[in-house]
Amino acid sequence: GYVLGRLYKAGGIITGDTHRTVFKLTDIMNQNQKLKMMLFILFEATLVSSELSPTSACLMKKELFHEDTLTCFPPLERGPCKEGEWLVLGTGSGRGVLGTGSGIGVLGTGSGIGVCRPQLVCKPGERPVLDPTGGAVCGCAEGQERYVGSCETLYSQSVCGEGEVLLPDNLSIGQQTCAREFSCKKTKNCPAFKTTKTQLARGGGRRKEQLAFLQEMVCSKESRSICCPDFNRESLLTPDNLIQSMIPKKAFCAKNPCPPGKWPWVGDDGISKCFYREGSVENCKGNVIEEDGVLICAMIDIKSAAPIFGQKCGRRRRWQYGRCVRIF
Repeated sequence: GYVLGRLYKAGGIITGDTHRTVFKLTDIMNQNQKLKMMLFILFEATLVSSELSPTSACLMKKELFHEDTLTCFPPLERGPCKEGEWLVLGTGSGRGVLGTGSGIGVLGTGSGIGVCRPQLVCKPGERPVLDPTGGAVCGCAEGQERYVGSCETLYSQSVCGEGEVLLPDNLSIGQQTCAREFSCKKTKNCPAFKTTKTQLARGGGRRKEQLAFLQEMVCSKESRSICCPDFNRESLLTPDNLIQSMIPKKAFCAKNPCPPGKWPWVGDDGISKCFYREGSVENCKGNVIEEDGVLICAMIDIKSAAPIFGQKCGRRRRWQYGRCVRIF
């Protein structure tokens, strides 16, 4: 604890000389997972304090930067807008998300600015989410993804064939599922992570926010891996990459990756695991949830328990309406 405190208060770089020391500390300190992850991030990122653009600073917190008030606000809430409007991603030349893209899907330079637009009302079974190209759209409810034009329940057989399960693309048991157009790679093999290290400027603030964001991007602590952009080498802290890091992967039908008698599912920690299940899970039309170590099909909308200190909703969800909800 003394070593960690000195490193944190100094706000300096953890150099190569401390490589083995930090990971030995991680191995021998039998404390909670959060402390272990912080040690991992403190070394791997060689973190120093940095000054970020206001847009990036807001996006790290899963909020949008409002230029008129120079303030961060949660998306899809009224915030600084007039009655009947809410804050969404903007569009248009240099302000918001450009349709032509910049190498990471539909995003473009200048993305991340929040603008006020009329609120959207969705049909039952769907809810408003941010549109990466700007504005808001009606998306699937939590625990579902759009597949062949309709919202289907993840981790169920749904419309899939015998022996198949509707899963996020490239799901790997034992790892956290990364965002769309991101893959789980060792930090040494991720160009964007290397760029992040070199671009973190000395002598600024927001150290706590940087740590929190990078912790959310870790996909495997054991292999020291992080969610890495597939199509660019830019810093993870650019607005484009920050937005893309919140977009869930598309769903596909795939063979059940678990041993016979077990079923894949992603728990509150974001890690995909294999569980025993009730028979109703295969054709579940509600939400697949875990109860006492067994997966069941819940036909009603079950709210998440209120987060306690140290617990979060993950990178692609935020706390709203008394539960963790998707952003995009």
